[in-house]
Amino acid sequence: MHVVTFALDIAGDIATLDTPTALASMRDGLLATFPTAFEASVTLQAAGSVGLTAKLFYDSAPMASAAALTIGSTDLATMSTTWFANAYTVVATASPTVSQEGYNGPSPPPPSPPPSPPPPFAPKAFLVTVN
Repeated sequence: MHVVTFALDIAGDIATLDTPTALASMRDGLLATFPTAFEASVTLQAAGSVGLTAKLFYDSAPMASAAALTIGSTDLATMSTTWFANAYTVVATASPTVSQEGYNGPSPPPPSPPPSPPPPFAPKAFLVTVN
């Protein structure tokens, strides 16, 4: 799995932005902007302004690299208007990074048990009739 990680500073108050609805809105905006990503995550932290760390998850390195180029070349106004539909104002950004991470998906099911052994050999009885 290839991950594009980038940081944005968002104008606003952490109490207003750090809600399930706002976080889902940010995540959905990123997935709509980067449709080849199979997942996105966003986390917020307050340090003067509100910092957003976003991760986009891709199946291939070329798709992740293309997204990183797009992020790195997109201006703040476009991020605010297009990515977040003017719901959030991006005031600063840092260069994205691309990394490869292992996938921690569900474990495979346990192997099937071996088949049961055949029943023990039992001689068959024969009925012989004499005329």
